[in-house]
Amino acid sequence: MTHSFLNGVLTLTDTNGNIASYPHHPEQLRPWASEQEALDYVAGRQIYFSPPPTVDAQRPQKLTQINAEFDAAMNQLVAGYPEREISSWSQQEKEATAYQAYLDSVAAGSTTAVAPNTPLLDALATARGFTVDALTATILKKSSAFASASGALIGKRQALEDAVNAATTLTELEAITW
Repeated sequence: MTHSFLNGVLTLTDTNGNIASYPHHPEQLRPWASEQEALDYVAGRQIYFSPPPTVDAQRPQKLTQINAEFDAAMNQLVAGYPEREISSWSQQEKEATAYQAYLDSVAAGSTTAVAPNTPLLDALATARGFTVDALTATILKKSSAFASASGALIGKRQALEDAVNAATTLTELEAITW
C-alpha cells in the first residue's frame, strides 16, 4: 500500500490501484493537523478501498466543467447588455440584412426595389437620432463581430467536447482544459 498527502487529503492506494481517500478526520470532521496524524489514524484500522475513477465515469463531470467555462466566456461577450435587448438582436439582424439588400439593389440601379418593412430599425433609428442606413451598417458590423467571436468560442467548446469523448485515460481527460 502506498499513500500521498496533498492539500490536506490522505490518499491510500492498494496494489490493485484501488483508492481510499481521507479528506478530513472522520470522527472530528476537521482538517488533518498533519500527514502523520492522518497516517496514525488509519494505522490498524479496516480500510475500505474503492476502485479508481474511470474515464467514462469522469467524462460527464469534465463536460459540465467545459460547458460552464464556455457559458462564462459567452457571458463576457454580452456583458453590459440587458437580456431583453439581446433577445431583439436576431430581429435587428433580420431587418438590417433585408434593408441592406434593398440598399444594394438601389445602388445596382434597380428602379423596382421596394424598401422592406423595418419597424424595429425605424424605432431604434428614431430614438437614437440615426438614419436607418447608418443603423443598418452598425447592426451588421456588430452582428458580424459577434458571430465571429461566438463562433470561435463555440468551436473551441466543440473541439474540447470531441477531445473529452476521445480521451482513453484519466491523464488525457485531466489535461483537457478551457
